[in-house]
Formats: sequence, C-alpha cells, structure tokens
Amino acid sequence: NYTYMSKYSKAFTVENNVQRIGGGGIVYGDWENDGTYDHAMIVVGYIGRGSKVGPVVCGKSNNTHDVPLADITGRHRGMKWKGLQWKP
Repeated sequence: NYTYMSKYSKAFTVENNVQRIGGGGIVYGDWENDGTYDHAMIVVGYIGRGSKVGPVVCGKSNNTHDVPLADITGRHRGMKWKGLQWKP
C-alpha cells in the first residue's frame, strides 16, 4: 500500500516527520522492523496545545481508534515510521 500510494497515486506527498501529517494523511508503521510497512493509520484530527499539538489517528484495531500518534510512537520506540500527506 505504501509503495503504491507514494509512487503512483499522485494524491499524496511523502512526509518524513509523521508528527506533522495533517488530516486525511496516512501513517505507516513497520511492526517487524524488516523494511516492510505493514500497518496503516489515518490521521483524523489533532490534539494538544501550543508546541505540543500532534495528530490523532485511527486504525483497524480497537486500540487505535482516535489515539494520539505520540502515544503509539512512544510505546513502539525504535520502530520505523513513514507518512503520506494528503494533497488537498
């Protein structure tokens, strides 16, 4: 999914800092740290104040429904992340 969406869909731009992805963007995680991005979450909003604002994501599992992305990345330190920003 990541390869197709980033190279062929023309609907997204690559964003290396997943904490800066806006609404409608996609965050990909490499759960196995093997170079394959095997989980995707959609950015559905933002939470926080001032410099502590970050994306809120939803995924297909119950524990990733309206969760701050910082909570997920904090629990999975060392994991590789990639992001796609939706082109409005």
